[in-house]
Amino acid sequence: MNFLPVVQIASVTGIWGISFSLFLFASTVSVVVSRYGIKRERLWLGTAVAVALLLVLCYGLWRLHVNPPAVQSVKIGLVASDRPQNLITQGPSDTMRLLQKYAAQAQSLTAQGAQTIVIPEKIAVVRGAELQQADPVLQAVADQSGALVIVGVVHIAPDAKWNEARIYSPSSPVRVYEKHHMLPPFESPLKPGTTRTLWKEPSGIWGVTICKDMDFPAMGRDYANDGAGLLLVPAWDFVGDGWLHGRMAILRGVESGFSIARAPKQGILTATDNRGRVLAERITGLQPFVSLVANVPVQNDRTIYAQSGDWFAWLNVGLFPRSDWWWPAGPHANDIEIVKYGRMSCISLTSPPRTCRSQTTATPVRRTDTCYCNFAYSALACL
Repeated sequence: MNFLPVVQIASVTGIWGISFSLFLFASTVSVVVSRYGIKRERLWLGTAVAVALLLVLCYGLWRLHVNPPAVQSVKIGLVASDRPQNLITQGPSDTMRLLQKYAAQAQSLTAQGAQTIVIPEKIAVVRGAELQQADPVLQAVADQSGALVIVGVVHIAPDAKWNEARIYSPSSPVRVYEKHHMLPPFESPLKPGTTRTLWKEPSGIWGVTICKDMDFPAMGRDYANDGAGLLLVPAWDFVGDGWLHGRMAILRGVESGFSIARAPKQGILTATDNRGRVLAERITGLQPFVSLVANVPVQNDRTIYAQSGDWFAWLNVGLFPRSDWWWPAGPHANDIEIVKYGRMSCISLTSPPRTCRSQTTATPVRRTDTCYCNFAYSALACL
């Protein structure tokens, strides 16, 4: 995920193109260094795949090079605390204590020039009546500094519970985004949201999601097609998955063409552009409160993937079962056979084909040559 030239193919194919390329490379190496098939076939296969992967690499380098400068950028502050008493509060007095601490951190970040502050997901459980006390704490920061402040809470109403982000703008009513994708079983009692939250700033269109929402490419595509150039993401990771979960979110920005500012607890604060370049990052948990400030470009770069969705995955689904129609069997068609027994399949690389010892009756399901087998494994791995 840190090798950006290869990651850029996601703007065309989504993550499917990345996995396809990786498995295609591995399976090609295994075929080329083996003794199956004739030498000419192996050389042809190695050359064809090398050219294809070189094109992927060249596209990535080109996309990184031609990224046009954003018309505007915004200075964003991210802040989080991993102290046990600050992970999630339950009572009103404890909630007010933590909100006051985050308000002080937000004021410090605005003094450094931050125009937007993102605070993590679910820092407190807030009941309906308590919002009248909780909202003014961060609203005051927004009004006094002119900055926008976002915080994640669990909002309990008489008829439902939501995992929501509350958005405080200077001298404006509070906007709300409700998380769409819950993490079972921990968030199963919470009601999923059904609407996206976007608004227009002088720098462009901004949007908000929460944590697990960024695991789903379709949501990134929806925001991109709405014109979003920046997503602000309160989150809560689990320490060990901090790097991986953060990179999954960054990939959504590459796929659909927007910048991301993500503020998790127990993870890594990250600010990235629409090419996946990390503009700033910092591990949480090193201090009572960890923060960073970064200039983040606001730019919606319409991508093929944002407009066309999972076309590459469906192409693999359509071509894999019928690849023998367009890839003719070579002179060594009997060298490779997939044999099926029970619910398992195994590969035979001898002529005549050999089945597994534990198999009593083998039913051949397809015969092909070295080249097709290589492609088929890459397609199957992609899916």
